[in-house]
Amino acid sequence: MPVGGLGSKLARLRFVSRADLVRQTGANAVATAGPQLFLLAMTPLLVSRLALGGYGIWTFCLATIAIASNVDGGLGPTISRYFALYRGRGDEGAQHLLATFATLSMLLLGGLSALVLHEVGGAIASHMHVHDALRSQAQVAVRDAGIVVGLGLLGNVFSGYLRGRASFGLVAVGAFAGIGGFLVYWAVTPESKANVATYIHCAAAQNACTLVVWAIGAVIGGMRFAPAVPAFPEIREIFGFAWRSQIASATSLVSLQADSLVIGAVCPVRTLGIYGIAATVATAFRNLPFYALFPIRVRVTTIFGASALQGANRALSELERRWRPIIVGYSLIAAPVAVAIVYYWLTPRVGEAVVILFFLLVAYAPDLAAGVRVAYANAVGQPGLLARLGVIALVINVGLTVPLVLVIGAYGVVGPTAIASLVTTVYIFVVTPFGQSSTMGRVGTLREAT
Repeated sequence: MPVGGLGSKLARLRFVSRADLVRQTGANAVATAGPQLFLLAMTPLLVSRLALGGYGIWTFCLATIAIASNVDGGLGPTISRYFALYRGRGDEGAQHLLATFATLSMLLLGGLSALVLHEVGGAIASHMHVHDALRSQAQVAVRDAGIVVGLGLLGNVFSGYLRGRASFGLVAVGAFAGIGGFLVYWAVTPESKANVATYIHCAAAQNACTLVVWAIGAVIGGMRFAPAVPAFPEIREIFGFAWRSQIASATSLVSLQADSLVIGAVCPVRTLGIYGIAATVATAFRNLPFYALFPIRVRVTTIFGASALQGANRALSELERRWRPIIVGYSLIAAPVAVAIVYYWLTPRVGEAVVILFFLLVAYAPDLAAGVRVAYANAVGQPGLLARLGVIALVINVGLTVPLVLVIGAYGVVGPTAIASLVTTVYIFVVTPFGQSSTMGRVGTLREAT
């Protein structure tokens, strides 16, 4: 790239001041943590309304939705990454082509996911260890979870555009509109008719409201659809990035959700309800800092688009110096608060949940330390590294969890989670940052930034 071209691209990035980055991080944290905190706040109500058996079905449905929502060929994280990359280049035409391609792809994937879950949901629920009185509710809930998945996948297109343009405030508005949709559907449903399937329908209303707000915000913000899709070489490059991202996101998610699925398969549903309470709080503890990393990833991606690894490595060094003390302080405050929430607020009747929560918090601690490096690897076009980390974690977690759960029940998930977290954290610190002479692979090569 000519020097003048590089200078002009860097100039376009100067509007992202530190104050802007702090505001964007805060808005994205609110947008992504809001639904998690809402789910956390709803947990006492759900447990009291559904009892532990019904709450176990709810936990199983959430795990199913989370896994199905991430089987998108890796297009979800790829969409936001390429919108940010094209923005760094100043290429609006490429953004319009990407919008059309992403929307058509997500409509296809969302419809297929909804159809598959609708057809097999009854069979899945029939194998759950539930009372006959709950079996029909479980069948409807798992079947209709496909609607939640389809709406969520389509929403990824518009949220990816908004995030790629650093419009995190609009992302937050959509997230809270979704919470409003959940509450409205719940409020208009008579309490006598409410069951676990009703709350899945509330989740569908939540995703629908979020989708509408994000779509309106994206169009107002300049999202346009070209009457064509990207050229084949670009589609091939996008899919090259996407399938590696799919492996990374799918293995990471399955590692997190496999515990619920294994417990649900081999233990009474009440045990799954107990674990679900602890896992909900522990996952919120783990995810809150990670949600704040998305603006950092967008910024590093735009810098990489303009100045390749030299600028990205400088950004990593600066960001990591700030990340470490934040994570230490967060852990010292948030971990005791999380334990107190479960013990004093959610369910003091179930002491096992407190014990499981404590060990899960310890197990997730190493993941927090590697947060900025994970964002950096994605930004510089290295989903293959993240895929390897995901596979390592999955093999360790699932390979050890199944026999341990058979022997000691829900407590058997803790050790494998801790080992997988520690091993993958050490690995990413060893191999990053990448040097200028690193073999970057075809996807994310230095020519991509020029």
